[in-house]
Amino acid sequence: MDGKVVRFMLNWVEQNLYTCADISTLVCETGYSRKTLELWFLRHYDMTPGDYLSRRRMSRAALLLRMTKLPVMEISSLFHFYSPQNFARAFKLKFGVTPMQYRKQDKWSLHMLQKPLLTEMPLLKPEVVTLGELKMCALDVIDNHNFLSPTENNDVFEKTKSLVHEYLANNYHDICFGYKVRTRLSALSARNTTVSVEVLTQYPHEEGEYTTVILPAGKYVQFCFSGTWNEYAVFTWLTYFRMAEEKDLRVRRDGFDLTFFSVPAGHNEEVSCRHLIPVD
Repeated sequence: MDGKVVRFMLNWVEQNLYTCADISTLVCETGYSRKTLELWFLRHYDMTPGDYLSRRRMSRAALLLRMTKLPVMEISSLFHFYSPQNFARAFKLKFGVTPMQYRKQDKWSLHMLQKPLLTEMPLLKPEVVTLGELKMCALDVIDNHNFLSPTENNDVFEKTKSLVHEYLANNYHDICFGYKVRTRLSALSARNTTVSVEVLTQYPHEEGEYTTVILPAGKYVQFCFSGTWNEYAVFTWLTYFRMAEEKDLRVRRDGFDLTFFSVPAGHNEEVSCRHLIPVD
């Protein structure tokens, strides 16, 4: 019984990140006492549901700061703080810096982010590697990528999958793509949690002109994956939450994520890859 109720609590938290609801509301909705809910949640996750709700809300606020240009005042209002000053104090208590300092950091420290426990995370083993200089070709900029959802309106995923199959049909192997998020300036896109993603490719089409991009040698954290394409979409989303557990590594804002693909012969819905995130 407690497992089903805990699952309900996890769903409830994700549905109430932007509401004023607190654990008293959850108690009323479940019909169980606060003490019982806290005991069951502690048994599964070693924290109270109230702690988890607070961590998820502040982690969402941190993502909005880094991935959008929404004013701090608007982010503060989204999470129902009485004032931007109250939000700044709560944020600094959690992350050790003010919201504006967090937004402007050249190196993104992820280790304080609370991953969504609703999504089961596969065993992701990070490995620090160094790559030499890479010569890539600017392919496209894909707009309206929802950075909070791995599967909904994911134009980057659909474009990648299509091109991988196209390259394989032309007998290309060990296919490499580069990805960098561009924060969009539109307030509407920010409120819709959408960003633009610049895409690089190893193999340009024969037709048309392409800008050459040189990626300097550097350090990356590498994750390996093998599974279905839909599982891959979730995998790339979860790697950043796995990075949140690596306290000594910071993601480079100016770098490109790199993914090297291979697809088993005759298995178009399966894919293997190495996904690399640039770090210092």
